[in-house]
Amino acid sequence: MNGGFADKVVATITTIVDYAEAGGVVVIPIEILALFLWFFVVVRFFTLRRGTRSPVDELATTLFNQKAPNLAAGLDPNGVLSSAVLEMADLLKNPANLNGYALNGILLGCENTLRRYRRGISIIVVLAPLLGLLGTVTGMIATFESLNSSAGDGGIAGGISEALITTQLGLGVAIPGLLAARVLERREQRLRGELKDLSEAFKRMALNEDKESAE
Repeated sequence: MNGGFADKVVATITTIVDYAEAGGVVVIPIEILALFLWFFVVVRFFTLRRGTRSPVDELATTLFNQKAPNLAAGLDPNGVLSSAVLEMADLLKNPANLNGYALNGILLGCENTLRRYRRGISIIVVLAPLLGLLGTVTGMIATFESLNSSAGDGGIAGGISEALITTQLGLGVAIPGLLAARVLERREQRLRGELKDLSEAFKRMALNEDKESAE
C-alpha cells in the first residue's frame, strides 16, 4: 500500500516536471512570481486583522473613559484596529501629548499597515499573464521555425505546447491572485472605515471632555 502511494507521488512529481519543461524557460519566472504572490497574500491576510471583536463605539468608550485597566489583555497588539487603540491609550496617559498631530501619526501608521504588500500583489497579477503571453510568442516562433526547417513534428508540437502551457500558467497565477486581491481589498476598506469611525469617536469624546472641563 505504501509502495503504491509512493509510486503515485513520484508519478505526480514527474508529470509536473514534464509539464514545466514543456512550457520552456518562461515557466521559471512565472513559478517564482506565483511563490511571491501567495507569500504576499498570506502575509497580507494575517496583517489585515481587527485584533478585537468589540465594536468601534465600545472600544472608543472603554479607551477614553479608562474603564478597563487591563485594556491590553483583550486586544491583539498585531491587529490593525487593536494596535491603534493601544497607541491611543498611550496618548491618554500623557494628556499633554494628546493633539491632532499625534492622532494623525497613529492613523498614518495604520494606513501603512493596510497598504502592506498590496502593490506587490497588483504587480504580480498584471505581470504573470504578460509573461504567459511572452511564452505564447516564443512558442509560436519555435513552431514557425519548425515548419520552415526539417525539425519534424516534434518541434511543432513542442512549440505549441510551450505556447499553451505558458498562457495557462500565467492565467492560473493571475486569476486566483486577482480574486484574493479583491477579498483583501474589501477587508482593507472595512478596516479603514472602522479606523475612521474610531478616530472620529475619540475626537468627539475628547472635545466633549474639554467643554466639560472649561465649564
